[in-house]
Amino acid sequence: MITCLVFILWTPRESWGVIRMQLSPPIFEAETQPKTTLTYSINVLNTGEDQLTLATHIKSVKFDRLGNIIFQDATYQEHSCQTWIDVDPKSIVLPQGEKRPVDVVINVPANVTGGYYAAILFETQQPHSTAGQSTVGLQLRTGSLVCLRIKKTCKLDAMISSFSLNNKQNQTEFQIILKNNSNCHITPKGSLVIYTERNRIIDRININDSTFMLPNSERHFTVIWSNERKRVPGTSYLAECRFDVKGLGKSLSYKSQPFNI
Repeated sequence: MITCLVFILWTPRESWGVIRMQLSPPIFEAETQPKTTLTYSINVLNTGEDQLTLATHIKSVKFDRLGNIIFQDATYQEHSCQTWIDVDPKSIVLPQGEKRPVDVVINVPANVTGGYYAAILFETQQPHSTAGQSTVGLQLRTGSLVCLRIKKTCKLDAMISSFSLNNKQNQTEFQIILKNNSNCHITPKGSLVIYTERNRIIDRININDSTFMLPNSERHFTVIWSNERKRVPGTSYLAECRFDVKGLGKSLSYKSQPFNI
């Protein structure tokens, strides 16, 4: 489930309304064939205090280097399925506490390979001002992600393109860049391992929890090692970052040069 919360301020009457909604499923994933039609429903639940009037929008998606999702009208994107999707109804009025389905139809064209992605957004309508009253409103917008893979056409390829460190007074900061060179998305999970010069593992730090990466993209990670119990001044260490990518058939690893603290 996705739960979103935002406040709307109405002035000058100083009344507040809390808007919340939940979408299920938050992510629709399917492996499919070209020239196929897929259908499913998104259930929209109004868990807020007021009635919601919602409009639907279909957008292409991308992630910035830190993993923040960006919605855009970019139908030219190589891995976008924005134009394949239709929803019904296009807008809904949802009383407080009620749940309604929105039907989704995805028409997959012929001659496609790899992975394709889009988001179905639900957006509250802005409040309207009335005579003698000014209105300030904040819109609520949340979405359900669509992830499609074309059967037997995904080619997985990923690499750690950069691994660097910066020693500070009480901590060591590691910068890692992971690249997805695949034609479909991957969900890597990573860790940072600290060794002594004799290759004895003394510490392990989780880098991420199953990061979602679109095709032909990169993700930047910052990892801080500040474990006072493990860090001995004047001692030399090595660090290794590791990523496991489902379906890749191997683990990715990158080892640093020895460093002192």
